[in-house]
Amino acid sequence: MKKLFTLSFALVASLAVMATQGALSGRFTINAQGDQVVFSQGNLQYVGTWQFATNQWDIIGNAQADDHRDLLGWGTGDAPNKVSTNYNDYATFVDWGVNPITNGGNAANLWRSLTKEEWFYLFFTRTNAATLFALGSVNGINGTILLPDNWTLPEGASFTASTTQGLENRSWYYYNSSGNNFSHNTYTAAQWEIMESAGAVFLPTTGFRDGADVYNVVSSGYYWSVTPAGNNYAYNFFFGSSNFRPKDENGNRSDGRSVRLVQAAPACNIEPTDIYETACDSFPWQGTMYYASEDITKTLVAQNGCDSVVTLHLTINYSTAGSETQTAVGSYEWQGATYTESGEYQYTLTNAAGCDSIVTLVLTIIPTWKVTIEQPEVGGEISLSEVNNDINLDAVPDGTELHFVATAEEGYRLDSWIGCEDGELTVTEDASISCVFVPDDQAVDEVNTSEQKSARKHLQEGIFLIEKNGKLYNATGAEVK
Repeated sequence: MKKLFTLSFALVASLAVMATQGALSGRFTINAQGDQVVFSQGNLQYVGTWQFATNQWDIIGNAQADDHRDLLGWGTGDAPNKVSTNYNDYATFVDWGVNPITNGGNAANLWRSLTKEEWFYLFFTRTNAATLFALGSVNGINGTILLPDNWTLPEGASFTASTTQGLENRSWYYYNSSGNNFSHNTYTAAQWEIMESAGAVFLPTTGFRDGADVYNVVSSGYYWSVTPAGNNYAYNFFFGSSNFRPKDENGNRSDGRSVRLVQAAPACNIEPTDIYETACDSFPWQGTMYYASEDITKTLVAQNGCDSVVTLHLTINYSTAGSETQTAVGSYEWQGATYTESGEYQYTLTNAAGCDSIVTLVLTIIPTWKVTIEQPEVGGEISLSEVNNDINLDAVPDGTELHFVATAEEGYRLDSWIGCEDGELTVTEDASISCVFVPDDQAVDEVNTSEQKSARKHLQEGIFLIEKNGKLYNATGAEVK
């Protein structure tokens, strides 16, 4: 299958109300009413202005200082540098999302924090919740991996979900540590980019701050909710190497803890999308192979979790095939190659539709043989007949009939041929041709029958001798002692 070209018109501007700058693509249901949110690209940081961490694994850790924090007291959206240990200083909650966030749309009231019930719903109540989170590490930082509602593992990625146990009369779930820890799922920065592009969220272990001191950066994560717990405490989502406590874990409001903001997922008012594809012979799309031109409409789930109506306008062109038959002597030149053996050979061209055009050559190669003329030492010479005077004796085609002429010198005559029959030969292998000339005054017809047989016998052994009157003579007439 050869794909010719693709032309897609996705009306991006009208797909949906787009999420704010700094929002990840994954959609997460947070309550029974089906409300969905998207997470910010990283934890909230205050560095003189509010910003989101560039990467999901970025943390400030032990370097907390004024104008350089990501561990914040509860409800300090209006006082990021507050480091008081007096609970009364945190009596009023101000959500951090009311502030303009420089890389999060840079406008007020675009973001908000989750409630304790919403944290709990994310991890343990939404559909297939138990398969959508686990411990892991990204770029060497430990944390929790949280997957969106409509999760499809992207090609080239891996993920192993957590193992959870029941409530056991407690109001929070905990993680079964058997075989599961922060090394359960490990990603490089490049590998995590694949996961994040499919909507995955990573919550790093930032630890917590008590006054100016920071604890548990490597081992635990503490993320504020908006929900208070008495005068001095507030609920947070907590996780460590062996458990999750997304609901009833509470902490001192004066402690510095992590903040991960969300916003309402963009509305799904997607316009239809048209895709134009041209291919040769067949085209795979959404798990089906198509073999003819047609328009196919499907409702798909987009990466942001919304339904998307997509129409594929498919044009199928077809490959062609042909053949030719050739017979050649010795070798044959075809499409830039030299062939010396009989067989079928193929070559692929491009037809007018831009598809393959496969041509098959059915080739018969006639072998050639070498024929050598061994000239007699005396008595005359051998040559090809005029019928074959254009034959190259170094490469005679198989089955060729050759005719030889023996021309005797004066005083000699042709007696016999060697390697052919009366000067004629049908070539089926390499051959050597010669003949025997004898003096013209030797009367062979005067030799008796036994002498003729003897002469022929000697001739078959390669030596021509004449036995006469009890004496042997060679072809020149000299007696052989």
